[in-house]
Amino acid sequence: MRIMTDVPSRFRTVVAGCVLASGLALPAAAQETDAAARDYRTFAAAVSAGSMGFGLEPSVAVAEKLSLRVPIRYYKYDTEVTEGGIAYQGSLKLGGLGFLGDFHPFANGFRLSGGAFLNFQDISLTATPSASVSIGGVPYLPGQVGTIAVTADYAALAPYAGIGYGGAVKSAPGLEFFADLGILYTGQPDLTMTTSGGVVSLLDINSELNEIEGSFPSIAPVIQLGLSYRF
Repeated sequence: MRIMTDVPSRFRTVVAGCVLASGLALPAAAQETDAAARDYRTFAAAVSAGSMGFGLEPSVAVAEKLSLRVPIRYYKYDTEVTEGGIAYQGSLKLGGLGFLGDFHPFANGFRLSGGAFLNFQDISLTATPSASVSIGGVPYLPGQVGTIAVTADYAALAPYAGIGYGGAVKSAPGLEFFADLGILYTGQPDLTMTTSGGVVSLLDINSELNEIEGSFPSIAPVIQLGLSYRF
């Protein structure tokens, strides 16, 4: 009878021990899960400069090897272009607002990037010839031309693909090198040409536009370098 009495008692002791052990293990497992989450739920911000202008590049890790980045880049500068024997002066805008996914195959700074930019790029040019020029294959004297204005408007959305280094993936905070190397597909711009103070015919203007259409590159190389800080 003592044996029968001791068995339930020992069983209760074993059960109590298991419950206690599981009670200690659950918080430890939860802590490990939280630590694993913190390993990739990091935020980073970079400053950059390059072919798309000056940029601010915030990013956030959403998985162990994946982060999302929203770069904004911009620059405007004066330029001179000679096209069809006509010397133009004006401005060129660069940059865009990007929505990019960064995949880090080795769970370090190296990344493969893809996405698109809301394209800020456009060109505005004017020319006031001081000598005879040809417009649409027809010769004009300076007084007959007046002032020519040309604008190039690009599509609002430009796909992007590239490689780089830096971003939100990795757990340790700190400063690191940032780089983007890729291509931006801008397509051919929509061109417009107008004249003021002259007598250039619309037919000759359209002929001139047909001659210079297609002379703009559809793909723009992208090189951005900078520094990134991961929080």
